[in-house]
Amino acid sequence: MALQTFNFPYHSVQTEYPNRGLSVALGGGWEYTVKPNTPIAVDLTLTFAAMKRFDEGLVLTDRQEDISLARLETFYREHEMHEYFLYEHPNLGNMVVKFSAPLVVPPGTIGGDGAVLNLTFRLKQRSIGY
Repeated sequence: MALQTFNFPYHSVQTEYPNRGLSVALGGGWEYTVKPNTPIAVDLTLTFAAMKRFDEGLVLTDRQEDISLARLETFYREHEMHEYFLYEHPNLGNMVVKFSAPLVVPPGTIGGDGAVLNLTFRLKQRSIGY
């Protein structure tokens, strides 16, 4: 079965590389680091400045679909933390990822016409070959 693509383009992404090397202090200021034998699997933090709740039944434009909180919540419910999907990283290209923590939706902004600000969540890249 083909993986779904995460299609919510209006966000920023922080990429965190894991500490994979084993280092041993040898004394005299010398340190020996063992080269890892496992693939890199990065952690990603996605931040959306704003998403929006739209009235039910409203036909949305493509731009509105991209910022629809209901659509994002549906995507999360379909995948939760056990289903992988494709994420297009701005520098690393297509990655196979999954949610690494439950989605937490902050409260809407008072008088914000359905706007939810500063939505952040984490993704974990699947280790290739393991």
